[in-house]
Amino acid sequence: MNKKDFSIDNALRFGWETFRNNIGLFIIIGIFNLVISYTPDLIDWVLESYGAQAPVLSTVIGIFYVIIELGIALGYTKIALIFCDGEQAKIADLFSCFHLLPRYLITLIIILIPVLVGLALFIIPGLYLIVRFLWFVYFIIDFDEGIIVSIKKSWRFSEGIVLKLFLFGIILFAINLLGFLLFLVGSIVTTAITTVAGAYVYRELLPQMDDNRESLTFNTTA
Repeated sequence: MNKKDFSIDNALRFGWETFRNNIGLFIIIGIFNLVISYTPDLIDWVLESYGAQAPVLSTVIGIFYVIIELGIALGYTKIALIFCDGEQAKIADLFSCFHLLPRYLITLIIILIPVLVGLALFIIPGLYLIVRFLWFVYFIIDFDEGIIVSIKKSWRFSEGIVLKLFLFGIILFAINLLGFLLFLVGSIVTTAITTVAGAYVYRELLPQMDDNRESLTFNTTA
């Protein structure tokens, strides 16, 4: 198998250019995400203003909006993949992946167990597992894969290039942190850039993935 590689510079450049060329779309999406994120707090504030004590209702509303946010996050990833394929995404694509939520949540719970154990014990094993498993969402969205297959494909996808993927993740985290520090506008910009950049790396590495094995085994090659 040839050595895998991808360009962090190209990924970030593509993320920026995609945002710049579709700034209206990403601003609308960003504002919508902010509204969804802060709506539960606004509802709680209104209830408290009228002296209403409804902890059960607040919890239900909070869970409902978390589900909405996760579904929109999947749609955002779908939009990033569409741009990486040279096509034009639209607002409707943001709501195109809600049917994948049950599968996504179950898969997320499954991989969170070993990740949390790894983080709790030695931290480094947990970070290693995050890099190996986090790509499962792309296989669910892109190929409509099932729970186990998406996990195994994520593992194989990241095989042999864990350290560079980890560095890429650190860079994306730093960019998003900068956006957070720059308040709302900065967050809208950096979220768009990093989401598209992540999809770009997925598209760049996907053809390099060894897809000729008879079985999808868990090889621990870094």
